[in-house]
Amino acid sequence: MFKVTCTTQSSDFGKRYSSMKSLAIIFLLLLSGAALAIEPTPPAETRAALVIGNADYKNGALRNPVNDARAVAASLEKVGFKVLLRENVNRE
Repeated sequence: MFKVTCTTQSSDFGKRYSSMKSLAIIFLLLLSGAALAIEPTPPAETRAALVIGNADYKNGALRNPVNDARAVAASLEKVGFKVLLRENVNRE
């Protein structure tokens, strides 16, 4: 029968490979943690939005435009827009 034996040279290679693999995993974990810790820089430009909700018309009032405009304005503010909200405005 055949007898398989490990020499110290191949055993050292396995230990070194395992150590390098562990170091690579630790390095990647540290790198990903550092990437998560970095805060994103704010955009260079200012984003602005004009949101108008008109419900009062001569021919009758609409139900939800003012509420919808408020919801849209709040959503835009959450993502960084400077919002100018106007409700039931006319041309004057």
